[in-house]
Amino acid sequence: MRGKKISCFVFCLFLLLSGCGTFTKPADTIKKTKELLFGQARHNFKILEVSIREKVPHRPEIVLWDYRADNDPEVKAMVSGYVAGKQELMDNLRSRLNSKIIRIFFENRELLVAYTFQPEERPEFIAAYSAYFKDIARFSADLGIDLPEINPIFINAPYPETPATERTAYIVYRYFKQFRLKCYFEGENGERTNRFWFAGSFCSGQQGGVEIILSNPAIGVYEVRRNPLTIWKTDTSNIFTLLATPLEERLHFLVGEYTDKKILEEIGRVNDPTSEEMQVILDKWTTVEEFIVGGLVHNILDAYLEANGLKIDPAVRGEVVANFKNSPQYKYRAAGIEFVRIIGIKKALETYKRDPGALADLLKRFAR
Repeated sequence: MRGKKISCFVFCLFLLLSGCGTFTKPADTIKKTKELLFGQARHNFKILEVSIREKVPHRPEIVLWDYRADNDPEVKAMVSGYVAGKQELMDNLRSRLNSKIIRIFFENRELLVAYTFQPEERPEFIAAYSAYFKDIARFSADLGIDLPEINPIFINAPYPETPATERTAYIVYRYFKQFRLKCYFEGENGERTNRFWFAGSFCSGQQGGVEIILSNPAIGVYEVRRNPLTIWKTDTSNIFTLLATPLEERLHFLVGEYTDKKILEEIGRVNDPTSEEMQVILDKWTTVEEFIVGGLVHNILDAYLEANGLKIDPAVRGEVVANFKNSPQYKYRAAGIEFVRIIGIKKALETYKRDPGALADLLKRFAR
């Protein structure tokens, strides 16, 4: 039943946003690459497939950067999950606040995060992954998608004193977050606890990610920008995830300017917005962007694999989609994949660039 709902929704999107036209399959418009490039792609793919099954021993971690203020959603989610799993603590909070529902609030200025990492040091893997970066960019260009330039660096030293100004990807095997934060709990009646302190560390589960930074430098002035620095980790057992990361993060930079304009427009329509109101707007547009980017990633990768005679077990690909189902940020991922498949890769991107708001409105209707 869920599948039928997605298909119906996607068909409506196609009619409303695109009008009638001819469906085109990427493979129909792309000429096969030279046999040499075919061979190189298959060779690199095999190396990457073998590498993800290797056991990489844990090595001493390198400090990427020391504690600094960081409104990190992964840290917040980890602490929220930890608290929710502590039955004795939850019972105590419910009793103190006389409330069945307990909400947690974080003091953003008191949320400090430090990063350490284990470098990616496998020479064959580094060579194959670096070649793939160029190959997927070239293939995307053949589809009419010019990916933004990004400088990939396999780092093995601490973060430089001067932050990156051009788009840069620090590639590591895995990385860890150490945190210290202050928070409080609130009941449904508005009563609050005193501040609680939490501290800990964990291995990040994020494969990549482009950070959207929303600031308020002056009264009535708001700015949205993308952090040019992103971190990609190579510690995964899923080949589709490994291949998707370099493509997905560049697509976020590509469509980001259109999303960010809409974020600013919507904030501008709110009189003196609170930080919570701005976060709601940011979350909404992040979800919309993930719809189109997720759809593009899966369809471009499928076309790339087909063009190069490569195959991935459908269960491996399905695992990626399944992992997104319980995340609010990625709740429209499956619909996005189907939308791009039907409308076509280039046309889907052009549709988003032309009017992200129309797509957001339709997603809102779909969610009802």
